Amino acid sequence: MTLQVAPILFFAMKYGHLITLWRILTAVFLISFTVPKFYSCYSPQIHTQAEKLRSCVWEAWVACPHKRIVLASAATIFWNLFSVKTRFYAAFISVVLLRYYRQHRVEESEVTGD
Repeated sequence: MTLQVAPILFFAMKYGHLITLWRILTAVFLISFTVPKFYSCYSPQIHTQAEKLRSCVWEAWVACPHKRIVLASAATIFWNLFSVKTRFYAAFISVVLLRYYRQHRVEESEVTGD
């Protein structure tokens, strides 16, 4: 546990005096306006890059002959390295992504008439 917290402690020791409540609130305020604006402006590019990344990962997964070993290893590493809170959060995000994927798959099949 100490090794996991060491980088955070080092960063806080080195730059902690620069982190103030006013600077955090300013950063949150600016980010809350800039991120949605960037997303709305660059949405097609973001979706194109995400689709390329998804297809690349899927091709690598299909080409992998040891799928079960890779999946079991990743699950074991995830289980051992992260806390229970992180595991629940990851499960929630996985459910949301799965529902999003299924919803868009149904919408695409309605559009194409499959």
